[in-house]
Amino acid sequence: MNFVMLGGGAAGVETSIALRLFLNRLNHFNCTISLITSSSRLCDNYSEAISEKILKSVKQQNIDVYFNEKIESIE
Repeated sequence: MNFVMLGGGAAGVETSIALRLFLNRLNHFNCTISLITSSSRLCDNYSEAISEKILKSVKQQNIDVYFNEKIESIE
């Protein structure tokens, strides 16, 4: 099962991590979660140091992150 989250702000990051924790509780360890953002970093309204810590936390949850991506359509 694959999940894609759009948006690298606080809501997208929080939802991605919450989903990972929920799936882990259900023993669905083989699901992939991808977080896609149009920015060059997560939570870009915070300092770069905070953004780096957030990225580290997201990666520790085995969430794939894609930066500088523009979504043109959803099918």
